[in-house]
Amino acid sequence: MNQITLDLQPANLVYTGRSDIDRLLSKREILPNGCWRFTGCLDESGYGMFRFRGMAWRAHRASWVLHGKELPAPPLELDHTCHNPETCKGGITCPHRACFNPEHCNPATRRQTTSPSRSCSSTIAAVAAHRAITHCPSGHAYDAKNTLFYRERRYCRTCQNIRSAARSISSRERPA
Repeated sequence: MNQITLDLQPANLVYTGRSDIDRLLSKREILPNGCWRFTGCLDESGYGMFRFRGMAWRAHRASWVLHGKELPAPPLELDHTCHNPETCKGGITCPHRACFNPEHCNPATRRQTTSPSRSCSSTIAAVAAHRAITHCPSGHAYDAKNTLFYRERRYCRTCQNIRSAARSISSRERPA
């Protein structure tokens, strides 16, 4: 009689018995400048990606937490202090984005991380142009009361409310 065995373990989730910090440090290449270059998977922006607490985290953020530090609350974010705009023009090709040495990160605001002393001229120009936009495409002001921030972008609260109301109405009109 043939037996059928069921493998109930998902193929992509293999428990190795290693701690999170051991797994993270196994993906480390130490560079002469002290950077810990992430040798695992990089996202489309050049940041290391690491599975931690059941989710994909950027490696420098996971490293920060695994080394006993608390993530900064918004509007602060982790800034790579090893980035040198004189030798690196930044962007997705910046090798410092793959650094996950917690000693090379400091909490900073977006304005501080994109300041002229930290960015190349094209980044400065792009940030300045974005800040110069004071109204959404529909004409609503980007002010403290009407601006939402999500995933490093700003959105018009009024337009978002209009879109939500339209979705709500259209979902009620659909036949069940």
